[in-house]
Amino acid sequence: MTNIEVDERACDATLGAWVDAFDGLPAGNVIEIVGIRGIQDLALNHDETAASVARSSTRRVLIAWGMSEDVLDEVLLVVSELVTNAVEHALPPISLHLDRQAAPATVHVEVSDGGPAAVPGPWVGSCAPEEHGRGTQIVACLAADHGIRVHQDGTTRWADLRSAE
Repeated sequence: MTNIEVDERACDATLGAWVDAFDGLPAGNVIEIVGIRGIQDLALNHDETAASVARSSTRRVLIAWGMSEDVLDEVLLVVSELVTNAVEHALPPISLHLDRQAAPATVHVEVSDGGPAAVPGPWVGSCAPEEHGRGTQIVACLAADHGIRVHQDGTTRWADLRSAE
C-alpha cells in the first residue's frame, strides 16, 4: 500500500471556502457539492442565479488556493461566461468543475450542461443580436487553451487559465 501525504490544512481551507460560499444563499440554490484536494465540483440551478453563485463560490475557492488577484479576475470572468452560456443556450443540469494543476500551473474550468436547448433563454431572447454572443471570444482571449466536449449527457465547455507568471 502506498502512503499518500495529505495537507490537511489545505483540504480544510478549500472545503471551508465552499461552505462559506453558500452562506446566505436562498434555500435550494445549491444542489450538490463535492470537494477533494485541488478539485471542486458544484451543481447549479438552471436559472438567473447560476452565474452569481458560480462566481461567488469560485472566488472563495481560488482565494483558498492562494491565487493572485489577476488570476482570480480572469477565472471569474471565464466562469461567468461559461455558466451564462449554459443557462441561456442549454438544458439542465449545469455543473461547474474547478481543478488546479501544477505543471503547467493552470486552473482548469469546466461547465457541463444537458445539451442544446430548442429555444434561447430569456435574456438572449429579449435582446438584439449585437448585445450578446461574445462569451466564446472572451474565453478564447483569456484561456491558454479551451474547447468543447459533446457526450451522451450533454456538453462540456472547458478552459485552462495560467495561474502563475
